[in-house]
Amino acid sequence: MPGAWTTISIKDGLGASKSMRVWDESGSGAGPLSFGQVLADGLGGAVNVISGALSVTGGGGISTADYVSGCISTAMTATTSTSLLAAPAVGLRNYVTQITVSNSHATVGTDIAIQDGSGGTTIYVIPAAAVYGGAAISFPTPLRQPSTATAIYCVNVTTGASTKVSASGYKGP
Repeated sequence: MPGAWTTISIKDGLGASKSMRVWDESGSGAGPLSFGQVLADGLGGAVNVISGALSVTGGGGISTADYVSGCISTAMTATTSTSLLAAPAVGLRNYVTQITVSNSHATVGTDIAIQDGSGGTTIYVIPAAAVYGGAAISFPTPLRQPSTATAIYCVNVTTGASTKVSASGYKGP
């Protein structure tokens, strides 16, 4: 009897059930089985085998465990660097895919500098005009943090503005 494709249920590294296509050599369900395609999880991700371990990835091949986000919800009014995205582990850096800034001050506008570490190199500048000026920026090519194992900070360039910032992305090598 010729072989046949079949679907089996597997568990990812977090114990969630996923479906996987395998080739059944016997064609009857008795095996032996060979790995085949992995079916999408419905969220744009997939289940992968990496070094013998199963990993769930989101759209674009990023593991959901590697997603990062941060929000400064209390207004920044001074020119003090404030942590936005936590430092990833040794050997990893942040990749920013979107940043949103706002400025609620009635008369004082500012630029917001995105920094590689507290007081570190400015890697991006975003204008935030007075009276709810600001920006929502999506990076088609993620903004790559220069340093590894370092938090991303932001700072008002002008004292007196009243800004808030949020960002998201992922961590990777």
